[in-house]
Amino acid sequence: MGIFGIIASAIRQVGSWIKNKVRNIYQKIRTFFINVIAWMDTSYKVIESSINAVIDFSQTFLQVIDGVLTKFSYNFVISEDNQWDRYKAASSKQITINEVPEEFRKRASQLSENEILEISDNVNNEMRLVL
Repeated sequence: MGIFGIIASAIRQVGSWIKNKVRNIYQKIRTFFINVIAWMDTSYKVIESSINAVIDFSQTFLQVIDGVLTKFSYNFVISEDNQWDRYKAASSKQITINEVPEEFRKRASQLSENEILEISDNVNNEMRLVL
């Protein structure tokens, strides 16, 4: 085997090594994305079923807190002993009077400090449109 045979053999070995490494990297990337997609499918189903199972009913309110109009909600869940449990939503949102549905604006603008106005019907209708 001459010098050209040695060079050809070395090129074949390097080419074979590169080809195997590229295949290995491809398989790892492919497996990664297959796992990501499977995780997303599973997560979506878990989140969807959790939301549907956790909150059975919700009421939404407006309240003036420290001079700022605030929207918050109570979520109701049926417990294992068939009792309604009420939980205040984890977050509330400060809003402007322009964000209040038209039918509640006049009443909302007249709220005194810590007075509460329920707007559940309007919010539930908006949620039905979104869903």
